[in-house]
Amino acid sequence: MSSLNQKLNHLYNRAAFGYSVQGDSKEKKHSVSSVVRNMFQRSSPEPLYHVKEDPVAKYAAMARNRQDIQQMRSKLREEIEKSQQKIRELNLLWMERMNEPDQAALEKLTLFWHDHFGVRERNAFKAQEHNNTLRKYALGPYRDLLVAVAQDPAMLQFLNNQQNSRVKPNENFARELLELFTIGRGNYSEEDVKNAARAFTGWSFNRRTNKYQFRPRQHDYDQKHFFGQSGNFNGEDIIDIVLKDKRTARYLAAKFFHYYVSEKPDEEIIEVMADYYFKSNYHTGELLNFMFRSDWFYENRFINTKIKSPIELINGFRKHLGLEFSVKVGWLFLQRSFAQVLFNPPSVNGWPLGREWIDSSSLVSRMKLPAVFAGVQTFDKEETEGADANDPFNFRGDRLMRSARLDLSGYERMFTSLPDAKKLDLAAAHLINRQVDPEKKSAMLQQLSKLEEIEKTEWIVLTIASLPEYQLN
Repeated sequence: MSSLNQKLNHLYNRAAFGYSVQGDSKEKKHSVSSVVRNMFQRSSPEPLYHVKEDPVAKYAAMARNRQDIQQMRSKLREEIEKSQQKIRELNLLWMERMNEPDQAALEKLTLFWHDHFGVRERNAFKAQEHNNTLRKYALGPYRDLLVAVAQDPAMLQFLNNQQNSRVKPNENFARELLELFTIGRGNYSEEDVKNAARAFTGWSFNRRTNKYQFRPRQHDYDQKHFFGQSGNFNGEDIIDIVLKDKRTARYLAAKFFHYYVSEKPDEEIIEVMADYYFKSNYHTGELLNFMFRSDWFYENRFINTKIKSPIELINGFRKHLGLEFSVKVGWLFLQRSFAQVLFNPPSVNGWPLGREWIDSSSLVSRMKLPAVFAGVQTFDKEETEGADANDPFNFRGDRLMRSARLDLSGYERMFTSLPDAKKLDLAAAHLINRQVDPEKKSAMLQQLSKLEEIEKTEWIVLTIASLPEYQLN
């Protein structure tokens, strides 16, 4: 049975991005239930607000004739190019939000939805609005989030529902709605896809306002056949029908289980989660509270067994090592180096899962990062050949990594007047939520005996953070 301290470490690692020695440890005095309650009660879905206007809407409003339109298109291309920098700035703002103790759990869930819906958007304003939609509806009923995303300009454009009309139905959104967003592959027919696409005809957005707009002349009002039912269905009807099928609850429960609990499915637990989610009308906040308060969530088989995604790893360094960069692009460079850049999922399928993050090369690079941050080793991932000189990703990795700073003062205070073995135990409990195995611990104690007292804290923390076990949470 896990100790209370281990349970709370596990909760912070999975529900958020870990906790810092300096600040969040005050929560360790509370019960699991009260910490779970506080995680979400304290959070606020306050939107990211960095990009003030949509360049498409701005120039569309200015166009009065054909000449204006040609000039508008030229200026718009320039604005979209500038948007790439604004998206990077949004990325950094989101990273800051993830590091706020009261926001971390909500941002971890927003990251889940960011992966689940897998939208890539070059227009920074639309990317920002899409991200804010995910955050706003993250903890509520899934139906509300799904309808909001289906009407979101970034999604409408990304999956071409802007071109979905009764004359020429476009199936892209309808197919992904069934395959990725609700019931999952193998649980629907091609006829279901075709009829769902017809139901979503006319769902569009106004380019001048960047708001959802239903276009009645483009909508197919004829009879449709979907999941064994017939009627003059619209998009919301399709969503309601598919949510009434419990296979949707099971599909989503399995995704939550993989994200928060384990890469190895436990069919019995997933079934329990699916039943709870279904009966709660897909209320995500209630499901997470149920998960994080359940005894099975804290079973030893689930603790420190799940491979960290790059964003989890980077944010973990921030929490555990007090990592900061004087050159803020360092956060972006790490994301690019380990293939998980916020606002840029590789496809509508989202990012890789679990062990797909790790190969022999990436594992070595991940494990050496603590030493790189401390300036003990160099980072050998270089800039992309031929990249734009103005692109921040074009910096040499070693130059960016030299701007890293660690804050281990919390460990210094925690280790005061303690013997080396106890220091190792405390650091391991905090960083990997388990003890170092006896053989490794013996070797580490021998090495510690050769160091000056002033060197020991950094050596202990960086050594444990460089172990393979730190790649798990």
